[in-house]
Amino acid sequence: MITVTFTDGTTTHTVHTEGEVLDLVDRYFPKVKIGDKVRILTDGGFEIIGEKYVGSVHVVEALYGTSGVGLRTGMLGTSDLWAYYPNEYELIKE
Repeated sequence: MITVTFTDGTTTHTVHTEGEVLDLVDRYFPKVKIGDKVRILTDGGFEIIGEKYVGSVHVVEALYGTSGVGLRTGMLGTSDLWAYYPNEYELIKE
């Protein structure tokens, strides 16, 4: 068992498993930040004459919860942000 107490002294979390520790890290230290680029993994993808298309790349404009991202994709309602969650995108490292 591990107990984490934040420096403000008001927030304490007790965790028992490695999974709980990793969830806590993801909650307070999200991997994706506004301005990062992500590739959408759920928009199909295709391969034509050796050219492989995996997913479109977009700049993160908003964060939802601890790991959801808001992207302006150019789909219907182009002024709207579309929400994508971790299983639907990957962070592009530059």
